[in-house]
Amino acid sequence: MTMRVLPPHYKYSSDAQLIAFSTQALGGIRSLPGVEAAGTVTFLPLSGWWGVRAVSLEGQSVPEDQRPIAPWSSVTPDYFRAMEIPLIKGRFFEERDDERAAPVTIISESLAKGLVANGEPLGKWLNVGGLKKPAEVVGVVGDVQQLGPTSQTIAEIYLPFSQVTPPILCFAIRTTEDPSSIAKAAQQAIWAVDDGQAVGFVMNMGQLASEAVAPQRILMLVLGLFGGMALLMAVMGVYGVIANSVAQRTNEIGVRMALGAHSGQVLRLVMSQGLRLVLLGVALGLAGILGLMRFVSSLLYGVRPTDPVTILGATFALAGSALLACYVPARHASRIDPTVALRYE
Repeated sequence: MTMRVLPPHYKYSSDAQLIAFSTQALGGIRSLPGVEAAGTVTFLPLSGWWGVRAVSLEGQSVPEDQRPIAPWSSVTPDYFRAMEIPLIKGRFFEERDDERAAPVTIISESLAKGLVANGEPLGKWLNVGGLKKPAEVVGVVGDVQQLGPTSQTIAEIYLPFSQVTPPILCFAIRTTEDPSSIAKAAQQAIWAVDDGQAVGFVMNMGQLASEAVAPQRILMLVLGLFGGMALLMAVMGVYGVIANSVAQRTNEIGVRMALGAHSGQVLRLVMSQGLRLVLLGVALGLAGILGLMRFVSSLLYGVRPTDPVTILGATFALAGSALLACYVPARHASRIDPTVALRYE
């Protein structure tokens, strides 16, 4: 379960006041039945909110305006457990990492590889934009799709909430129950600390993920509708071509049946004509896929543009629909009465 609060500056003008509010609110939330872990973060993954800071290793003579930038968030110690972000190396933040302690930071696996490709990131000191002193890397955690499920993995940096206290608190609450069942109780826990505090964006991570891909879902729905219309038109086209061909060859079919051809042979004759059209269409379609798939790759999630299962599934669906369109006129042709067909003009 997630929710967001923006404590007003006139009531929380100092870091100590924000830290006290967060500590008391989290304490109330953790005491709720079924809550396994709860923490705060500045920018929730998939929420559409993020900020960046310039980072560089201590000792590197890189001008600040040329340093690489990474999305950042200020988190409380239990945030990683609430979001089940795995610890790769080192440790999570602890309560001792407060405003009196030396600056520390946790970085994502991608950032660790970018800073020290073949070295040990733990113990390194980072210059982080906005911090007066370098921060020691005390942990490396797994990558998070911060910008959305369809975005590429990006480097990320985490700072202790007690050392970097922004005026945005997004609560992340892991529970053994249905997340929506504790929403009201979690809000009450926040209001118990400050009954005038507005609590917004109350939703679970599934809803956040759904909102993050809403534009792609709408576009794919439209593409799916157009694709369905195209399939229907293609099937009607194939049916029309084969039916017209059968009508034009009615005399020929009558002669063949009068000379001893049985219905199965006539069925195969007409189906073979349709099969050639279907195979030609499949070949052209596969060529079109390979040429155009890169244009829709940004709309795909969890599927490669050249995913063989998807391509084969679509191919068999289209080919099957087209063959069914061929079968109806072919079946009709196999039942023609030879005496009627011979008199047909």
